[in-house]
Amino acid sequence: MKTVGIITIHRIHNYGSVLQAFALCKVVDELGYQSELIDYVFPNSFQVNSSIVKIPISTSKITLKQKFIKIFYTIRLLKQHKLTDSFLKKRVHISNKTYWSPHDINTYSPSYDIYMTGSDQVWNPRYTRGDMSFLLNFVPENKKCVSYAASYGTTNIPHTLRGLYHKNLSKYSYIGVREASGVALTKQLCGKSASVVLDPTLLLDIEEWNKEIPKSRIVKEKYIFCYFLNYTFNAFPYADEFAEHVRNITGYKLIYGTRPPQKIFNRDSHYMVGLGPVEFMQMIRDAEIVLTTSFHGTAFAVNFERPVYSIIENRKSGDSRQVSLLDSIGLNDRIVELNAPLPSKEHLKLDMSVASAKLRQLRTESINFLKQALED
Repeated sequence: MKTVGIITIHRIHNYGSVLQAFALCKVVDELGYQSELIDYVFPNSFQVNSSIVKIPISTSKITLKQKFIKIFYTIRLLKQHKLTDSFLKKRVHISNKTYWSPHDINTYSPSYDIYMTGSDQVWNPRYTRGDMSFLLNFVPENKKCVSYAASYGTTNIPHTLRGLYHKNLSKYSYIGVREASGVALTKQLCGKSASVVLDPTLLLDIEEWNKEIPKSRIVKEKYIFCYFLNYTFNAFPYADEFAEHVRNITGYKLIYGTRPPQKIFNRDSHYMVGLGPVEFMQMIRDAEIVLTTSFHGTAFAVNFERPVYSIIENRKSGDSRQVSLLDSIGLNDRIVELNAPLPSKEHLKLDMSVASAKLRQLRTESINFLKQALED
């Protein structure tokens, strides 16, 4: 059985990062290979101290009030981190050796039959900051390199990095990217063709994900699940205003997941900061409506056929992940630009039949791409 070493961002306490890593390994195994997640530490000292390219890691400022709120939720955050860490350890084969830096992985390169760059924003210079490990620069010249659903998270690579991107992308035999914008950027960087494929979490259908999730509900009453992240752009206070508007129309309870709130004591609102990846999926599966600024919040909502509104900064933003996904399955009208007019009562309902059929077709095409990339 051939071995496949997968490098991706899996060590951060983010549900999407953990779940996409799990899903990709699972599908690779089901295709008849032995997957192993390369235990590469991210972020590491290289990204933190890199001077190769000057890109701010965060554009959002944390107020003193928000710092106090975060401290208030410290115990719940620690529970969330513990549950997130244990999820992959129990479900995925991870390399025995941990690689702590680009120098470490280049000096003690792991050995596999096939090397794969996995999904998530592994090619986003804002985060990797010149670290070419996610572009497989540590792999011997005679070894096969492929990518599956890698994301640039931008439409522009700084000139200081273009040479490195060109050099390393050129050795890939198959390049699968997560957004349509990644196709043009790949062609621009190395002259190669890339294919748009689904995020790994969407390769598993409802039945397959339900095998990982308890059948019982966490919240018995009807609720709106809000999964708002602000590391890409700051959606507040608009996101809270949007949620309160939908609550006022429906009368459903607001449940905020994962992050400490921007403000506290919201009427009829509850903050579930200590959720693990399994509970996160449960909350989306059983919600009446999902409101999110997150790509993976959007992905799980459509996969579980939940009415969703996906808030983005604007359609011209370099980060086109949510737009690309929802456009591909015909749910363009569920994309909400920051500060757009709030939806009417009639618009809240969503027939997912057409979107789900398109998603099934894209799932088949994406699995076929992955199968061919591994076999050829």
